[in-house]
Amino acid sequence: MKYMIPDEIYTSKSDRINGWEIIDISNWLVHGSSRNSPDEAKRSMLHGIDLVNANAAL
Repeated sequence: MKYMIPDEIYTSKSDRINGWEIIDISNWLVHGSSRNSPDEAKRSMLHGIDLVNANAAL
């Protein structure tokens, strides 16, 4: 049996991602910030998620 790893980083404002089962939750805290826009802050956060090899942010 193998676990499927998503091709992209998924994000959710809740503790679930529709269609996926959460198997393991890490203790990492990743944040993003920007003076320019919420979208830029989200891109900053996604970059941090990618650096720790995570595949989702809840």
